[in-house]
Amino acid sequence: MSSVLFLLALTAAPPHHAAAGKPHVVAPTAHRSELALKAKMETWRGKWRIEPAGVACATARSTGDVRLDTIGCRAIQACFAPKVSQVAAIEDGAGSIDEKKARLATLLDAGKPCIARNRALAIEILAGTRPPPRVATRVRETGR
Repeated sequence: MSSVLFLLALTAAPPHHAAAGKPHVVAPTAHRSELALKAKMETWRGKWRIEPAGVACATARSTGDVRLDTIGCRAIQACFAPKVSQVAAIEDGAGSIDEKKARLATLLDAGKPCIARNRALAIEILAGTRPPPRVATRVRETGR
């Protein structure tokens, strides 16, 4: 359940400090925690690949913090999952292997800013410098 909420936080969070129209006060310790988490995230390395069913990802070099390792993979998955069909079209399309590699590199490079934004957002939430996104809940009436 928490990974579902986390993925939602990565993909659907409101702009920074805009939750419920109230300013979010950041404690100095939370800010220091955020900076430390971002520094640790720089050491993370993952192995990933695009498969027909989606994006597979695994940690190759851990940060030592499972939560940060999860952030690394979830950011890649959230940003590259929408590109699966485009990757398949390039792989199945016309062109030499080198041309296809160049088109794939361009497509994947375009996803790097998305990954950076999602990692930063998730680290802010984890550190407590950003409130977690509000998750909309639907209540089903039973007619009673």
